Amino acid sequence: MNTPIADTEVREQSARTCADAASEVNRVSRAAGLSGLSAELAAEGPVPMVALSAVDAETAVEIARLIRRGTKRAYKTVDALRTVFDSRGLNVPDLDLHQGQVQLGDVSVDTADAFARLLGAPPQAIEVGDEEWPEAQQTADRLRAAFKTATRGGFLDPTVHPDCLRCGAPIGLSLQAIDLRSARRLLAALRSGGLT
Repeated sequence: MNTPIADTEVREQSARTCADAASEVNRVSRAAGLSGLSAELAAEGPVPMVALSAVDAETAVEIARLIRRGTKRAYKTVDALRTVFDSRGLNVPDLDLHQGQVQLGDVSVDTADAFARLLGAPPQAIEVGDEEWPEAQQTADRLRAAFKTATRGGFLDPTVHPDCLRCGAPIGLSLQAIDLRSARRLLAALRSGGLT
């Protein structure tokens, strides 16, 4: 049970954390030459927050450049995955970096099956097609297991989407997002040549 005193203490601690974060943003932005960017505690509200100042276009471009530089290794991983997928004939059109994770997006059942085989899964015993849900689910299961093995414990949770009677889209799989460590291990596995 929370008491008003305990709630006040938590709020004060949170406000101190936000003040420290604002101070750090100000220090780092000055060091980076972004004098137009400042941070301060936001106006009172239910949860303490840090407010960032409005910036001009030049400062915004510089912020984007610095963030991009900070995520350079992650973008290189995505670009390398795209190159490997393309070279192996895998159509993964939604591949991107989002919120620090590699988004694999939606793929066809055929692409998911080829992906699973590249990661060492045995061929599916039944014909894979874009029409049947059981085959798509088996492909998702094979891909999940092969991904875990190839990435030494990485997690991929493909979801089968049945064909859409409204829009006419065929059955497909959503591969969701993977963390950067798993993405790098996936890249190494696909490049190793030891997979079939």
